[in-house]
Amino acid sequence: EDVWERVMQTNFLGPVFMMKMALDGSFFVPGGHVVNVSSGYGMLDKLPPDLRDRIETLVRNKDLDGILQVSSDREGCSSLPAFAEEMARANREENQRSGGPLIPQGNGFPVHKLSKCLLNAATRVM
Repeated sequence: EDVWERVMQTNFLGPVFMMKMALDGSFFVPGGHVVNVSSGYGMLDKLPPDLRDRIETLVRNKDLDGILQVSSDREGCSSLPAFAEEMARANREENQRSGGPLIPQGNGFPVHKLSKCLLNAATRVM
């Protein structure tokens, strides 16, 4: 199991499957709601344009299966590492100016960002 799989299972697939179970009626009385509390880290506008457009189309089409597919499509997410590096550079510059904390970097950074965006997209569809 690698970083991609662990991050997707923890940050995206686990919460989505819990929401699906909750929405099938076994946990809530009629009229119940699922609320996903997240941060700006899951905003789609922070993704590379090609990936953002792909996910936005899936949300518009209410395609939860398509969103789930993105979580395992590493080739389709090939723009993430370069984009993450550009975000990290801009973030370092901003944090030097403001003295704020850095966004996590390293091997898990691009997939962590994507997992949060996919969870937000899935929540909008559900």
